[in-house]
Amino acid sequence: MTAPVPRETVSGVFGIGVALALIIGAFVVLLRMGDRPVDGRALLAEDFVVGELPFGFVVLEARALSTGESVVVCGLDGDEGLVVSDLALAGVPFPPERLFLVRYSEAAIEGVLERQFRRLSFAPPRDGIDERVDRPLSGGRLRWGELAPSFVRVRRSLPTGHRDSVRANLYRLGRPWIAYAVWPPATDASEEAMQSFLTALPPR
Repeated sequence: MTAPVPRETVSGVFGIGVALALIIGAFVVLLRMGDRPVDGRALLAEDFVVGELPFGFVVLEARALSTGESVVVCGLDGDEGLVVSDLALAGVPFPPERLFLVRYSEAAIEGVLERQFRRLSFAPPRDGIDERVDRPLSGGRLRWGELAPSFVRVRRSLPTGHRDSVRANLYRLGRPWIAYAVWPPATDASEEAMQSFLTALPPR
């Protein structure tokens, strides 16, 4: 029997007590949660070999949350968004709008993996319907050093189109990371873009 399609609320994306909808502007929610700023590149360097990120992305901000999670937000800085438009016009796959790298607490990671990667039922897109739930569309494996982490491409249907994201399971024992790439409205996500980020951030 096929399991029901997961219905992830905003508060369910990170697990209990952590609110992050995978849309631009969601980081504002994190700023109200009793958190503190941290050095994003230094945090990543603990578990990744940090190279130059693709698409001109840089670390924009990083926070350690009172709930035990840490979040690193990457994206284009300043007016470099024009580069994204140029890529789209040239027929290059559209890059994401933001990359969220989340280090969960060890206590929370198993529940998050169960909800976001294991108990999934894939469904066709339903654009034009305001469902406000995330439907997994497809999944598979990516390359990450000598590892092959799983990924899931997710779509949230909206009245005017959709909002796509790709999540990648980067969990290793003692290193509970998940990566989330979020695309602009009405653009299609691609696992190739997530692969580019993993290539730039091999495991340490």
